[in-house]
Amino acid sequence: MQTVIGAMEKQIITIEAIREKLFLQKVKVLPHAIESMFKRGYTREDLIHAIMYGEITTEQFIYGQNRYVVESVDVDFNPIVLIVTQDREQPDFYAVITVFPPIKEKFKHRINEQRKVVA
Repeated sequence: MQTVIGAMEKQIITIEAIREKLFLQKVKVLPHAIESMFKRGYTREDLIHAIMYGEITTEQFIYGQNRYVVESVDVDFNPIVLIVTQDREQPDFYAVITVFPPIKEKFKHRINEQRKVVA
């Protein structure tokens, strides 16, 4: 789905679209996200699990780009948050910008609900 705003097109990403790109192997994990994963002990499987069972909870517009907050759980059912966007270099790809545990209070309700659904 695309919304036209003036002369610019705004790409709207859904969790279903991210999952489809994942199946097509068109989801990149950017260097910052890889570094975050390493620091926090997340694996490739954790990212896949998060995308498959997560949901987009917030849309952000930062540095001229839409970013989507995906809240989910990892393979051990621990909470995880991904920030995903359309890749600038290859617009047919999506990119995981960063990965982190949801330590802020705003994530807790959504993550608890996700644990109930997945478990």
